[in-house]
Amino acid sequence: MGDTIRTIFLIVAFSILMAFQINMAADIRTTHQLKNGAELAIHDAMLAYNKEELSKGKVVFNQTYAKKYLVDSLNANLKLTGTATSTILYPKKDSFFTQPVKLLKVVFVDESNTKSFPYTYKDPEYDVTQILKRPGIVAILETKAPRYFKGKDTIVRQATSFEFQQSWVEN
Repeated sequence: MGDTIRTIFLIVAFSILMAFQINMAADIRTTHQLKNGAELAIHDAMLAYNKEELSKGKVVFNQTYAKKYLVDSLNANLKLTGTATSTILYPKKDSFFTQPVKLLKVVFVDESNTKSFPYTYKDPEYDVTQILKRPGIVAILETKAPRYFKGKDTIVRQATSFEFQQSWVEN
């Protein structure tokens, strides 16, 4: 009888630990997926620089196209749906994400709105500080990690920045 009770206790304890582990792995994977998707999307958005301003030696982003490229890249890489004017992107059926991804902020730091670099971007609302050595874009995204077992939702927020590289310019 004692062996049976110990066995049942071990099975229950193992099941609880596995549930915690699987949920934690989902949190970690969500963080990685969101970070990687955001980095790719910001890189794509950086390609929407104003060529006329660049010929004058200034880096200025076309914010309309940059936002479109950013959202298109998030849609393609994270399997989401949304438009350039969307702040909420919804997951497709084959997406890892089960909850919408919110595009909390996209900030363009270029030579049309900043006098000198390096520039320190601070956002007290989301507790984000990014130092940009050159013109760049900062994006803040948020979603909830999927729960495979009942538990408190984990909100994953990712702030990502990318700086303009002169080597990208076509010759």
